[in-house]
Amino acid sequence: MKRKLPPSVNLALRKVGQDIEVGRKRRRWTEDSMAERIGVTRKTYAKIEKGDPTVSWGAVAMALFALQMTDRLRGLADSQADEVGLFAEVEQLPKRVRLPMSKGGKKGDAQ
Repeated sequence: MKRKLPPSVNLALRKVGQDIEVGRKRRRWTEDSMAERIGVTRKTYAKIEKGDPTVSWGAVAMALFALQMTDRLRGLADSQADEVGLFAEVEQLPKRVRLPMSKGGKKGDAQ
């Protein structure tokens, strides 16, 4: 069964495709030459520019590579930008921190 993507995901994919299209046009490359550079058919390349979710990650990555935009991939799911995950991590921190007990039973004497 084919799963329908949320609208926000479709919008994001279309934005990536549009950005790749603009990059190609700025370089004055045709769709055919871009497809050849990244090793896909022209039909597949057209799907990339449309933001088609069935296109492989590898094809999109190669398009970004051809445009010298691979840095965009590195930050795609950056764990340091995961606000929800970072918040959840902070929520699980202990409420207070206690000094470890020493062998003699006094706090703070452990080394």
